[in-house]
Amino acid sequence: MKKENNAVKITGIVVGGVLLLSLIVILAVYNFQPRSTMNVQGSGDVEVVPDMLNVNFRVQGKGDSSAAAKNASDKITDAVIAGLLAEGFSREEIQTKNLNVYENYDWSGNERKMLGYVASHTLTIEMSTEDLDNISNAVDAGVYAGATIDSLNYFLSDDLEKTVKAEAIIKATENAKVNAENMIKGLDGKLGRIVQISESYSNGYYPLYARSEISMDIEGAGNIQPEMQTQNAGVSVVYEVR
Repeated sequence: MKKENNAVKITGIVVGGVLLLSLIVILAVYNFQPRSTMNVQGSGDVEVVPDMLNVNFRVQGKGDSSAAAKNASDKITDAVIAGLLAEGFSREEIQTKNLNVYENYDWSGNERKMLGYVASHTLTIEMSTEDLDNISNAVDAGVYAGATIDSLNYFLSDDLEKTVKAEAIIKATENAKVNAENMIKGLDGKLGRIVQISESYSNGYYPLYARSEISMDIEGAGNIQPEMQTQNAGVSVVYEVR
């Protein structure tokens, strides 16, 4: 009786092994047999108003020597910083960059005439675009202290940029599905499962920085509005066609 039970167990194991092997072979044949596929592209745009702003002040000082020009520039810089601090900005929010000292010439005649030296650099502060009064006060403080406004650069905060990019990718995948459904219409086939999907491009924002040139006689910044920006994303999707 014991021998018969062992024989039954062995037979069951053999049959199970054969079935498992058959299933593996069937799956392998299915996976490796040629299949019809369709590669479609999708794109998505999301418009957004920038939530951040850089104000760039240009400071210049002139002198008979490079040291004198730098000292003149430093005095204006100190006055601009003091004015911004008085408006509630912290010293850490005020960035100094692009220091440049160069010779200044008069090119109006037949020969160049040495006029002295110029020291120039840029002060930058960053703030939210929602507070227009803050922008106006910052611009007024810098101009009053002797700086000129080089530019206003609008951009997106990291959190908003991630959110908008995700929305653009979702729109791109939805557009790819619509394109695939339109392509399959009229053909003797149906869309199957997605074989592969990838992000084909992401153009960021155009313009990434909406640059606004303004003169030093600007009267406040309450009328300065950020331009609409567009995030563009694209995806490539491979569908199985049945």
